[in-house]
Amino acid sequence: MQLFFQVWLYAWVTWMTLTLGCAGLLYLHHAVRGKWSLVILRTLEAGTKQLPLMMLLGIPVVVSVWMGEGSVYSWLNTLKTHPQVVAKVAYLNPMGFTVRYFIYFAIWIFLATRLTKSAARQDKSFDVREQTMRLTFGAWSMVIFMLSMTLAWVDWVMSLDPVWSSTMFPAWFMMGGCLMALALAAIILTSRMKSEPFKTAASGEVLKDIGNMLLTLTMVWAYFSLSQFLIMWSANIPTEVKYYQSRFDIPALNIMGGVLIAFQWLVPFLALLAPRTKRQPELLQKVAILILIMRFVDMFWTVVPFFMAKGKGIDTTTVLVNVAGMAALGVVWLWSFSSDLRNHSPLPKHDARLEEALSHVQS
Repeated sequence: MQLFFQVWLYAWVTWMTLTLGCAGLLYLHHAVRGKWSLVILRTLEAGTKQLPLMMLLGIPVVVSVWMGEGSVYSWLNTLKTHPQVVAKVAYLNPMGFTVRYFIYFAIWIFLATRLTKSAARQDKSFDVREQTMRLTFGAWSMVIFMLSMTLAWVDWVMSLDPVWSSTMFPAWFMMGGCLMALALAAIILTSRMKSEPFKTAASGEVLKDIGNMLLTLTMVWAYFSLSQFLIMWSANIPTEVKYYQSRFDIPALNIMGGVLIAFQWLVPFLALLAPRTKRQPELLQKVAILILIMRFVDMFWTVVPFFMAKGKGIDTTTVLVNVAGMAALGVVWLWSFSSDLRNHSPLPKHDARLEEALSHVQS
């Protein structure tokens, strides 16, 4: 039973990261009034609309914290024995975990619903006041979203080791989710650029901007990753260093870490520096696919080792079971996501920013 909850948590966290990445970019789009993100707005909205589904799929995670010794969260077994965990008992307890879980989703679903419904109303009424409302609402939504998501990743992932802590960890997850979401959006966009309206709307500077944003997120992800490593390794505090030590002690994870450095940072970084990559949809799509695949590998490297006993390596069964669980939840997520994407217009209607972008391309 414990293995089931471990696999479920890893799979759920992986797709939850993508969902929250879509939400983060959606709030950013409305807060900064970006023109380039209009061509991927429907993709971001479809991803964000999976929040109610992910809340339901996360119920087993909530159930696991009430299982005592059978839980994947070790703090349940050390609440009364480990001094560092005892000090956190007011926060780390099943009731607090459960209440916060539903509060997080209530906040995210409210924010996302307000924005997506406003966009849908504008498509029908053409009322520019809706756009102005989303600008203001999106700005403070970003603040609330980042604060709540920070606490969520502390609850769901960082507390898997209740003694270990990192101030960079939630920000690292947040940036990885945004990179994951943008890579998915870029793949979908470039696959649709042979037909209208994307052939016109996403050509020229718009495609270049998406490539530049991918480059930016790749660099920030790498910066957060390196910063967390250097801060912990230079301090050399046993309770902090063990996060990396537990991964470095396993040869397979060492190799996986090297693959991530090479193919989630170095190769995409060098490829996206070239203007040619951002001008040609086929090349940009290949880079986005590579980034998305590496994001799934990174989620495995980050989450699964929390469940491993000290000194125990990774066997084939562990990999296959976790990948199967992630794929199973992925089928559900992608089915719901694609259904929503098909049921809405490909681009926002009568949006002044989109009209400006189209006129700029056509001129």
